[in-house]
Amino acid sequence: MRAESKPWDLIRIMPAWESETPVESRISPFVPCERHPRESLRSARGLISVIMEIYTFAQHMLAWSTTVAVLGFITFPWAIVAYKIWHGNKAIDDDVRDELLQRSWFAGWALGAAAIVFVLLDYLTADEAWLGLPAGPMHCVFFVGYLALAGWWMMFFFSMEDYFQGLSLAVIYLYVPAALFFVLSLLFDNPLQVFVLKWLVEPKV
Repeated sequence: MRAESKPWDLIRIMPAWESETPVESRISPFVPCERHPRESLRSARGLISVIMEIYTFAQHMLAWSTTVAVLGFITFPWAIVAYKIWHGNKAIDDDVRDELLQRSWFAGWALGAAAIVFVLLDYLTADEAWLGLPAGPMHCVFFVGYLALAGWWMMFFFSMEDYFQGLSLAVIYLYVPAALFFVLSLLFDNPLQVFVLKWLVEPKV
């Protein structure tokens, strides 16, 4: 008598290497290939270089900003010229014209005093003997903070309607002389700017 065939008798036993899915078909096309270690190292060095350039730029811009601002204790009449450059050919109100020298004196001395405070705060936060925070980010914070304060004070002292009007006047007041000093520094060092840089800790990554 013939034995009954059972379903599992019909199943062919396949070798393991036939039943497994090929390696090529198991790899997802969306999985990124690993980078070569040299490429990763090169990209990391490039990123560090960019970050260092940003930190160095903030350090020198803070130094130039405070240098011009401290000189404002003496050269505060430059704020009158800066205001007229900003105002253009439009007529200046009589009240403002009569008080330009007084307003410039307040603005120049206020920005000069604030510059000294910002440099000292930057030094205390970045120096290892004090708080020891990263110097690069601190330079960025104090540079942006000082420029923002300068814009607000220019708006206040010259009775401007908009904060960005004060900010544009602050840029003229600070960075037109800074650009001139930078060109001259290619020929010889500015002693005040060199002194300020000594108080700003070198950024590191």
